[in-house]
Amino acid sequence: RYENYIQTDASINPGNSGGPLLNINGEVVGVNVATSRGADNIGFALPAHVVKGVVESVKENGKIVRPFLGVRYTMITPQLQEKNNISVDYGALVARGESKDELAVMPGSPADLAGIVENDIILSIDGEKLQEKDLATILRSKKVGDVIKVMVLHKGEEVEKEIKLEEMP
Repeated sequence: RYENYIQTDASINPGNSGGPLLNINGEVVGVNVATSRGADNIGFALPAHVVKGVVESVKENGKIVRPFLGVRYTMITPQLQEKNNISVDYGALVARGESKDELAVMPGSPADLAGIVENDIILSIDGEKLQEKDLATILRSKKVGDVIKVMVLHKGEEVEKEIKLEEMP
């Protein structure tokens, strides 16, 4: 799922990824990252504020540091809700990947330590419902070491958990 991209009709040719996307005043508003195959002049750029956070992380830490919760998930859609008889119409369903070694919750992760398990549904983080934004988008706005309040639907009961985010391994 792609979120927070700027769609542009500026020409982005092979080799132009990483270049600036400028507005009419010559200000950087994004960094070009992709084009759409089969479509003429449709490109995508990461917004400048997103890139700024990555640059600041590298300057400060010598590497990109991102917060880590430690769950694999799928966002609840109307189809998923109906097919699986899920009681809520929003949130992130904690679920395994396609292979047996793609666990729903990474052992020893902040989510694991907080008691989040497969088939739990993460409903909100710090009061922000996982409806308009997905889990990854909300986590990107947090920092390593932040303590977040996570509302989880566990076996039909809403439970609030405080979780301290760690650095993504």
